[in-house]
Amino acid sequence: MRRPGRTHEVRVGELTLICHVHGRGPLCVVHPGGPGPHGEYLRIPLAERELTMAYLEPAGSGWSGTLGTDVEHLHTVIERLGGDPVFVLGHGHGGLVAQSYAMTHPGRPAGLILYGTTPVAVRAVNGRPVGTARNRPIRTPTLILAGAHDDVAPPDAAGELHAGITGSRLAVFERSGHLAHVEEAERFAHLLIEFTRRISGPYRAAG
Repeated sequence: MRRPGRTHEVRVGELTLICHVHGRGPLCVVHPGGPGPHGEYLRIPLAERELTMAYLEPAGSGWSGTLGTDVEHLHTVIERLGGDPVFVLGHGHGGLVAQSYAMTHPGRPAGLILYGTTPVAVRAVNGRPVGTARNRPIRTPTLILAGAHDDVAPPDAAGELHAGITGSRLAVFERSGHLAHVEEAERFAHLLIEFTRRISGPYRAAG
């Protein structure tokens, strides 16, 4: 039996961040791309059979002074929602946030899913340099997902991520563009669940 969806409000200073939570099992916080799309465009119902998927509505996106803010917002949401292990899935700009989160909070996420994204550019987060995986290694177990026909984040970018993150896994969706979770939904959910299972073990919900 699946729990009904629920909405969490997380206060960060003067802001209220919204998270739509569906499913049950280990927590996977989903950070969407940007700028501006509603977080639930990234909903992955098939994954909710084994994972608690928390779809974040970020306060803002883009490079203009927001990456560090987005990272700390993500950290606050993860700590408020709680749970261990915690996985982070980032799509597009959300993938940049996820990479930066893993670099600035090493050891907190159990795994990263970097989807339709590129290596993070060198920026400053809280006064500290944040660079690509090559000059500041990401040591978190990482799954990289890419659409073969993605014009936003071409497969070459996924290959660069894969080369820069030791031990990462790369899966390319041959019939997909930027929305493989819709275009090849079953395979996408299978790969996501398989990856999280390897880290957390199979989850069996009671009831």
